[in-house]
Amino acid sequence: MINLNQLKGATLRKNFGATRTAFSYHNKHKNGSGNFGINIIFERDGEIDAGCGVKVQDRSMYDIHGMYAPDGTIYSLHFGVLYQAGSSGLQDMTFEEFVAYAKKYIENSEYLRERQLETKITLT
Repeated sequence: MINLNQLKGATLRKNFGATRTAFSYHNKHKNGSGNFGINIIFERDGEIDAGCGVKVQDRSMYDIHGMYAPDGTIYSLHFGVLYQAGSSGLQDMTFEEFVAYAKKYIENSEYLRERQLETKITLT
């Protein structure tokens, strides 16, 4: 099982090779339990067309969020692309298993993203 103390920004950044990591929220309850969200950001050089002629920085963002018990043990853990449905039920993994799973998820998501950028859809 994963403990909240294992999800530190520098550790996650190093394990994933991310540009940045940051808590998007962290709510601690009076009894010591709580919930959290962590953003993992991969920035690239250049810009991409976001549509309608708008250019934005080329980057990918992922989200880890979950809930933990007063001792810091995570009992609900989710991972996925930011603002999209991701994978749930990851709380029974060890930290190493979670990192390996998340890396594979990111690798697959990045492959799909590159395919979408290659295939421009034109509405007629």
